[in-house]
Amino acid sequence: MFRRKKGADKLGYYSCGISSKILKAGELTKVKINGRVLNLTRVNDEIVAFGDTCPHGAASLAKGSLSGYKISCPDHGYCFDIRSGHVLWPEDESYRLNLYAVKVEDGEIKIRIGQI
Repeated sequence: MFRRKKGADKLGYYSCGISSKILKAGELTKVKINGRVLNLTRVNDEIVAFGDTCPHGAASLAKGSLSGYKISCPDHGYCFDIRSGHVLWPEDESYRLNLYAVKVEDGEIKIRIGQI
């Protein structure tokens, strides 16, 4: 297990203290970094990080349903693409999911807190 460092590296990435090897495809892992609650997941070989709060109704997306690159909110069923942040359903809405840059360094997952 990695020990989380308090500060960011020179590029603004924070350690989340999780090895990329234990992050399972299709499962959500909730982490708190620098006061923000995020979800991590692996889809195929890509690690994705997005905000835990649904931009529509503020529900925890960690309690939602993940299918491929689509996360569904547990409260009202809003669906978001975790690659782009765009709402998939309902189509006429303009909410945007907060996404975060991820890198893996020496097997450790690091997240940049500035939104993409």
